[in-house]
Amino acid sequence: MPDTYQAPAVKGNTVRYGESGEIAWSHAKTEVREGVIGTQLAVSYKGENIEAFYPVVGDFAVKNATASIALALAVGLSHAEIAKCLPHAVPVGRMEQIFSRGGARIFLDTAYEAGDLTRVLRILRTVTTGKLSVVLGSVGDRAEQRRAPLGTAAVTYADFAYFTADDPSGELPEKIARDMVAEIEDSWRYRIVSSRSRAIQLAVADLREGDTLLILGKARDHTQLVKGQEQEFHDRATALEAAQQS
Repeated sequence: MPDTYQAPAVKGNTVRYGESGEIAWSHAKTEVREGVIGTQLAVSYKGENIEAFYPVVGDFAVKNATASIALALAVGLSHAEIAKCLPHAVPVGRMEQIFSRGGARIFLDTAYEAGDLTRVLRILRTVTTGKLSVVLGSVGDRAEQRRAPLGTAAVTYADFAYFTADDPSGELPEKIARDMVAEIEDSWRYRIVSSRSRAIQLAVADLREGDTLLILGKARDHTQLVKGQEQEFHDRATALEAAQQS
């Protein structure tokens, strides 16, 4: 194996973004458009500003939006086309707002480690005027070391947590949830609900004006693994159905 690797030459239009690139964001602020919380940002490119709304909040949202704009410019999209399209570029299961009514909001995210959960909850705290809650679980038959740190992060950065399971597989959901709360002293900060669908239903029913609910872990999944069998299950559909009934 050689000590160094020379990347092949790249042909075509190249647009770099970031501190040393041709495109960089000049300012960004949180806004609400048609009930969706997102980021209004402006980026500079060749002496011109491009302003657009991206339906995600947080520092990583600004970076992702800037990268998307760079790609759009590289393939020849106009400033107007970028401003028109970016508001519809919703990342599935990544700080994705799926519901808003009366100031209450529901988000989906796929974070599965304590550090990622901490970051997401800190961002959601900045756009929450009421109570911040989270529904989360963990997978069965593996990754046991993640459980307690996830549980601790949930009750540290959210006001209340509903602990359940993601894909329990061969483990009992309640056992997984118990592992997650093993290092939490304040039992009033959480509730254990073995059924994931029931946990989501209870969390949605508890929403009040200004509250935010984060449903974590299975935003992109369409099944749940229970006792070795895949069962059809959708966090999104379960939450929206519960919201319509509340």
